[in-house]
Amino acid sequence: MKKMRLFSKTFLFTMLLMCIIILISHCLLYFLMPSVYIDEKNKTLTKISNQAFEEMENKSLDDILEVTKNISKNSDVNITITTPDSVYAFSSYVSMSTKTNDTEYESQHSENSVNMDDSNIFEFTPSVDTNMTALNISGYSFISTNNTHITREKEILLEDGKPVQISFNMNLQPVTEASNIMFLILPYTITISILISLCAAYLYARALTKPIKAICASTKEMENLNIETQCNITSQDEIGELSQNINQLYATLHHTIHSLEAEIDNVSKAEKMKVDFLRSASHELKTPLTSISIILENMILNIGKYKDHDTYMKKCKEIVDQLSTMIKDILDASSLDGTMDPITKETIYLADWLSSISEPYLLIAKAKRVTITIDLKQSLVISTNPIPLQKAISNIIANAVQYTPKHHEIKIILRNNQLIIENECIPIKNEHLPHLTEAFYRIDFSRNKQTGGNGLGLYIVDQILTMLNLSYTFLPYENGMRFTINF
Repeated sequence: MKKMRLFSKTFLFTMLLMCIIILISHCLLYFLMPSVYIDEKNKTLTKISNQAFEEMENKSLDDILEVTKNISKNSDVNITITTPDSVYAFSSYVSMSTKTNDTEYESQHSENSVNMDDSNIFEFTPSVDTNMTALNISGYSFISTNNTHITREKEILLEDGKPVQISFNMNLQPVTEASNIMFLILPYTITISILISLCAAYLYARALTKPIKAICASTKEMENLNIETQCNITSQDEIGELSQNINQLYATLHHTIHSLEAEIDNVSKAEKMKVDFLRSASHELKTPLTSISIILENMILNIGKYKDHDTYMKKCKEIVDQLSTMIKDILDASSLDGTMDPITKETIYLADWLSSISEPYLLIAKAKRVTITIDLKQSLVISTNPIPLQKAISNIIANAVQYTPKHHEIKIILRNNQLIIENECIPIKNEHLPHLTEAFYRIDFSRNKQTGGNGLGLYIVDQILTMLNLSYTFLPYENGMRFTINF
């Protein structure tokens, strides 16, 4: 049973349940119908007779006959009224008989009936005098029941004190015969019911399992991670809700997978950048260290020009300072690798803030005979982390001052929610532009160690602006280079 398909299980269980219900229903109908039928007839006769007895008590014979006639017209009860002189029979069925003492009278509806308002009334006058010796106790009543009829009898007194025997008789349908007929047709009704149940169980099992099969087929396709696969929602019940939940779960799974793939890709790129950065840093550090080692060794051995210790001690000092600056830049760059928290934000009035940042570089530019023009007329308020942003903008301005020739101009402009820093110089060729943000990348012309550049400035700027979710461009224009940050 555990290995059966869902359709087979549903069909068999439904069919078994319906067959049990059919058998129980037929058995109950067969065994309970006779007793229930008789009980209902008995209740009906008791209600009618009790009501009639109350209306007939201490009334005249004519009044009793009138009440009896009305009851017989409106029900299927046969009523017999027996007086010392006569017997009155109100019949709702074809024939009846009566007996007083040893004299028996029988009447057929087709021959001796007298029509009184649609009731069959038979009046018999016995030839033998009788004082109703069988019912001579005033107030005596009883009910008798058998398989053919139910009788309720009672003796009441007329208004003149004479006793009258009243008998209510209700004919029963042949219940036993009906039960036997029902038993004969029972195999046919059970067979037809089971055939109908087979069709109903099949349709029910198919309707119930069809959407579940569709869900199974869709989930099979989902194993291949096909983004277009969906469970069809054809109803608003629990199966429809299950289909919707599976679709949402599958969409969430796809989103999670793509996020993990992107995260893995970013981690791989970050690891590769770390390796490249460390490799480049070790190479950059090895060169000045090798220079210092050679100079010091030659000075110790007093070889050639290195006998002039004072001159080459100063040279070593310059290389050490250059090395110290490079190490500081390397530490700054490595500290940006995922450790900065861009969520720590402050409100900055950008114009005033840029003025304070630019002030130290005005003196440096003046010493180099470079002009800096500042246009901060736009009032712009931003919310960001000011410490790394200051580091990035300072690097941009420092680069502009460093690589702008004498008697040329640098412009710092704030407009249209953009910070633009332009410096007049020889524009950088397009083949170098994609590599400017790589660590330790330098352009040959005027961007070598002799000019003080180590290739980490724009790398640090790119890392900071990316973490702060600020887009930027660094492109040439007709007079030089333009760096634009979009707020």
